[in-house]
Amino acid sequence: MYGVTAIDTVTAVRDTGDGDNSTVTLLACTRWQAGHKGYVAVYNPSAEAARARLAPLAPHLPARLEPFYWSPRTFGYTNYTFHTAVDVNNALVPPRATVLFSFIVDASAAD
Repeated sequence: MYGVTAIDTVTAVRDTGDGDNSTVTLLACTRWQAGHKGYVAVYNPSAEAARARLAPLAPHLPARLEPFYWSPRTFGYTNYTFHTAVDVNNALVPPRATVLFSFIVDASAAD
């Protein structure tokens, strides 16, 4: 049995580098199955990069996520690689871009 969240909103802090701690809203969706790989897709519709707080999305998200797919434009903002681990509450998402993260769900987690 798969667990899927409907498209949901998450809070993110603007990543402007000037100390602006105002928030923006990002769109996100998760999909997982106990004991298998799960995914989190995050879209930032704003004109500025933001650091997403993804933990509230699903109870089975681990503390660290691995970037799974990103565009070349996104790489320029983030320097994500397949061997990067990203804090679940500090995931950088570039402006007007989508990043797909993956994670392994604990096998004992309920579906």
